[in-house]
Amino acid sequence: MGQFEPFPFPMKTPRIHSSARSGFTLIELLVVITIIVLLAGMTLAVGPQVLEKADRTKAVSDGRQIGTAIKLFAADFNGDFPMYTDPIQKSGDPQSSNEILATIITQSYLKDEKSFNIPKSAYCRPGPDNDMTPGHVLEAGECGWAYVRGLNETSDSRLPLLVNGFVPGGVTYNVRDKSAPGGLWSGEYAVVIRVDNSAAPEKTIKRGNESWVKRDGKDPNKNAFAPETTGDVPWLAGKDIKILNPRLR
Repeated sequence: MGQFEPFPFPMKTPRIHSSARSGFTLIELLVVITIIVLLAGMTLAVGPQVLEKADRTKAVSDGRQIGTAIKLFAADFNGDFPMYTDPIQKSGDPQSSNEILATIITQSYLKDEKSFNIPKSAYCRPGPDNDMTPGHVLEAGECGWAYVRGLNETSDSRLPLLVNGFVPGGVTYNVRDKSAPGGLWSGEYAVVIRVDNSAAPEKTIKRGNESWVKRDGKDPNKNAFAPETTGDVPWLAGKDIKILNPRLR
């Protein structure tokens, strides 16, 4: 074989055309920035709604846990739901839901205060500290649930038993100020646990600056927490029935 001869033609170095681009044009940058701004705006608009929905979903879960504990309590107390601050002696007239729901913990149907906390509720400031020593269970500012006292296992299953706290002194919600007591979720929703332990965030009905929970979850003209003795089926009627709001700190 002969000696290797060099390739007769010189190798050409690829030429980089002057038209090749090394970055974005100003218009392309503006388009990208505009898209980013629009996406950020959409995220900020949707974000709070998603967070509020998550808060309501957690409240439903916690409320159902309390409802289950109330059912267990009733099984040991002749079918009665909590009525007194001292369920053993059947004495003590509670003035707030804190006092009566505390018996669920002191009688060992729930082990701590976590389920009673509704974050962002004005009734839960500063929130539960899980101090289980006598006299410190569910103190003011540690419970976000209003409670209907005087019901039992045989009560109409549609009756409301627990709900996130109302405007102080009433059974309605503030639709303007979500940071105020009874203004959670802007009064647009209320998480309701009924006697049969069904639980759901129910859309409220607005009337001026207030809103209320629909009776049965259906009738917009009747407040589910307003007693009524007329008709064939009395609603929240009875001498022992009393609607108790949480206690503010």
